[in-house]
Amino acid sequence: MCRGALSGVDVTSPHVAKGASVKCERQSRQTRVPAKKQNRFTLSQVGSIASLVEDAEKIVIESQSGAADRLRDNVAKLLDAKGDLDEGRIAMDLALLAVRSDVSEEIDRMRAHVVSARQLLETGGVIGRRFDFLTQELNREANTLCSKASSSGLNAVGLELKVVVDQLREQVQNVE
Repeated sequence: MCRGALSGVDVTSPHVAKGASVKCERQSRQTRVPAKKQNRFTLSQVGSIASLVEDAEKIVIESQSGAADRLRDNVAKLLDAKGDLDEGRIAMDLALLAVRSDVSEEIDRMRAHVVSARQLLETGGVIGRRFDFLTQELNREANTLCSKASSSGLNAVGLELKVVVDQLREQVQNVE
């Protein structure tokens, strides 16, 4: 979009309108990012997202083993302190807690979105809307990852994912 090229211009005059059109095209060429440079930058950001997703998975795997042991110890302490606790209810609450804090689906979906993004970049052509949709989906998954994060490390990765996805989305929206 040309900013200011037509402001205050009498577009009824063919010569003035042609001049504004030339000015608009010149401004567009000056602000346009070359496609090859654009794709390298976009591909680099997609690679960053893939790397962050791998980091998130490593953090989840590392934290799961310690979390299970801590949970067992805490439940044992509760049962020792209060012998009248319903063990069935505790098991049900623990299962619910495990489901709510599980981020494996988010990680799997982010991986699938990274694969889709790379495929879009390889095919070329008009990819703006599809890529914008992918960045929206990646952002949703990053938000969910942050909200389910059970460690500060996983939350930090989720926040970094949001930053990179937002940068990618801005870049995609600047593509003509």
